[in-house]
Amino acid sequence: MKKKLSRSAKRKLARQKQYKREQIEKFGNDNAKYTAKNLIRQSSRIGFSKKEMKRKNPDHFGIHSKATYKKTMGEVGRFTQFVKEEFGINRLNQFRQEHAEAYLDAKERQGLTKGSLQNVETALIHLSKAMERDEKFGELPSLMPDHRRYTSQSAHEEIERKPRAYQVEEAREIIQRLEEKGQETAASAAYLSMVSGLRAEEVCKIERRHFERHEDHYKIRITRDDPSYVTKGNRYREVRIDAEHTSRLDDLLGGLDERERVIPLESLQLAKMVAAVKQEYDIAWPIMAMHGFRHLFARMRFQDEINHSPEHLDVMNRILDNLFEGKRADAGFSTAEKELYEETKAAMDRVHDELGHGQNRFDLAMRYLDVK
Repeated sequence: MKKKLSRSAKRKLARQKQYKREQIEKFGNDNAKYTAKNLIRQSSRIGFSKKEMKRKNPDHFGIHSKATYKKTMGEVGRFTQFVKEEFGINRLNQFRQEHAEAYLDAKERQGLTKGSLQNVETALIHLSKAMERDEKFGELPSLMPDHRRYTSQSAHEEIERKPRAYQVEEAREIIQRLEEKGQETAASAAYLSMVSGLRAEEVCKIERRHFERHEDHYKIRITRDDPSYVTKGNRYREVRIDAEHTSRLDDLLGGLDERERVIPLESLQLAKMVAAVKQEYDIAWPIMAMHGFRHLFARMRFQDEINHSPEHLDVMNRILDNLFEGKRADAGFSTAEKELYEETKAAMDRVHDELGHGQNRFDLAMRYLDVK
C-alpha cells in the first residue's frame, strides 16, 4: 500500500518539481559535458593578441593558446565524467565547488606531480570563468574558490641551475652525425634551430615564405595570426640570421615553393632522431634533444648583443646569481653601475624578443642566459 504523504512533504515535493521545471526552462537539457565544452569553445580567443585584448579590457578572459585550449577541453570532459560517476550529477548548473575539490583530491591520490595538478586546476578555473561570464550560469555560485590550491614556487625555488645549452662543438657533432646517417632533413632542422632559436615545433611548421633574403643575410619574419600557426600562441616573431649561415640557407631554401614547409618532419619524430644520435654517440646526454639548440642560440646571440664585452657578461652573471639566491635582479649594483646594468638588461630583452618571449623575463634569463 502506497504511503500517504503528509501535507508538508507534499509541499516540499511540489517545490522540488517546480524548481526542476524552472531549471529545465532556464538551462535546457544541459548535458554537463556538452555544455561545459561548449562554454570553453565560446571562450576561445585563439589567433587574437592576449596583450592587446588585456590592454583594452583588464578583465578580459579567453584562451589564446591552442595547446591550452586542447588540454582544457580534455580535462573538462574528464571532470564532468567524474562528477557524473561519483555524484550522479549530469547537469552543469548543479556543479559546485565541492565537486571540483573532490576531483582535485582524486587527482592527488593518483600521484600527479605538482605541475600536473596546477594544469588540472587551471582547466577548472577556465571552466569556472567561462560559466561566470555566461548569461545563464553567471548567477550560480562560483565553481572555483578565489585562491589557487596549487601555487607556483618562486623562480629561485623552482628553476634548477643546470646545463641546458649545447656547447658549439656538441651541436656541430650532432648535426654531423645526423648527416653521416643520411638523415639530412633532421640535420637541417637542428642547424636551423641552432642559428635561429626556433623551437622544434616551429622548425617543423615554418615555410619558405617566412624567410626574407637580404643582401648578405636572412631574416625570419612571422606575422601575428599567421595562417600556418608557426609560433607558440601564434605570436609575431622576427629573427636575424647571421651572414655566415647565408650560403647553407640558400641551399636549404632553394627550389622550395613559398607555401612549402622547409622541414617536412613532425616535431616528435625530429626530437627522437636527435635523441637517438645523442645516445648512440654519448653527446651531452642530460640536455634536451632539440631545445639544447635553442638555448645555444640564446647564449650566442646574447654574446653578440653585448659585443662579447667581459664587463656586460659579468653583470649578467651577477644578475643571475642574485636571482638564484632569491634576491632582486639589481641587488648589490651601485649607482655608478646603473648604465652598465641597463645596457645588459636591454641586451637580455632583445634576445628574449627573438626567442618569442616578453620583456623583463628574468625567470627565463635563469634558464636561457646562465652563461657561466
